[in-house]
Amino acid sequence: MISEPGTFKTPHRGIVTLLESPIHWDNAPVELFPLGRRTEVAVKRYYIRSSPNGLRLRAPVSDENAFLEKEGNTHYWAVALHMSAMDWVDNYLKANPGSPACTLELPKTRFVMAGLFQHQHGEQSDARAGLVVLIEELIQSKETSGGFLKFISNRSPKPRFTSGAAGTVAHFLSFLQHVQYNMTEKQAFVSDYQGSLTLLSDPQILSHPDLGPIFGDGNVSEAFKHFEPKHPCNDYCRAFGLPPLLGANDRHDDTDGNKNGGLASTTNQTTVLSGPARTDSPSLPSLSDAVRQAKDDIAKELAGRHTEKVKKHPGRKKAPVAQTAEARLEGSRPAGEQRHSERLKEKAADKSKKGSART
Repeated sequence: MISEPGTFKTPHRGIVTLLESPIHWDNAPVELFPLGRRTEVAVKRYYIRSSPNGLRLRAPVSDENAFLEKEGNTHYWAVALHMSAMDWVDNYLKANPGSPACTLELPKTRFVMAGLFQHQHGEQSDARAGLVVLIEELIQSKETSGGFLKFISNRSPKPRFTSGAAGTVAHFLSFLQHVQYNMTEKQAFVSDYQGSLTLLSDPQILSHPDLGPIFGDGNVSEAFKHFEPKHPCNDYCRAFGLPPLLGANDRHDDTDGNKNGGLASTTNQTTVLSGPARTDSPSLPSLSDAVRQAKDDIAKELAGRHTEKVKKHPGRKKAPVAQTAEARLEGSRPAGEQRHSERLKEKAADKSKKGSART
């Protein structure tokens, strides 16, 4: 399904045929592009306006590339924040098997797989040469019977749906924002949650103004400041024992946007979640602990991939497991500079030999 143009990007239907699977996709949770098969994808490009509410125009390739690189970075970190919060939920349920949280309906959501692709330099007349585009896994129409759904905007933390399946997902995503806010020590959380009931797309990340402009143009500092006083803690927040925020007493009737669930076929009333607040929830990991754990996980994954490659290709030379800073620096120098450095070392060695011979 292709959504309407957003604030910054226009979506287009595209086709990808993958001839070889990239190595870094070996451990992907889903098979994104079957090898040798034409696969529909969503292709997204940056646009500018000729004037406020004016015509959409294409920016110069360099500007479009710079913008989409930021969007790709935002998507990468939004996936990490979202999955970290989902992992916290799973860990809580394992640690508290008899808690009221175990009785709640927990929507299974994830962000679409996405990546940046660059047009190869073709003929000089090709205006797209070097152009970077954002390619995403296509959200199928069967998953969105009511169209593309905006669950929470990046200007307000209040869910836009209160009833039916869309209401359940919206309240769960609002709860995940609360988890992320605590996990990052009140530094960042995912916003602009939208997509289908299971697949999400086009996220933004709101971060503390002191961190600077580290994410996309949708990182609205005022919205971040309003999160704590305006976040409506819901039954998920209470059942999982999250510490209440300033807006914890807001009720479902104070939501932002649609009241009817947003799905054409939805007739259910607001999902009522039960369970008293928990005071024995597992402590949320600090941001430094989460970063340290992520580094350890990445190191283990890379080591595991290297071991698998050696098993598959025993005749290949083993790559060095680690390099010193000096070796990495030497390897990063241009070839000409390295040769010049080697000649200087040889001359110094010759002078040393001649000096020792005279003595």
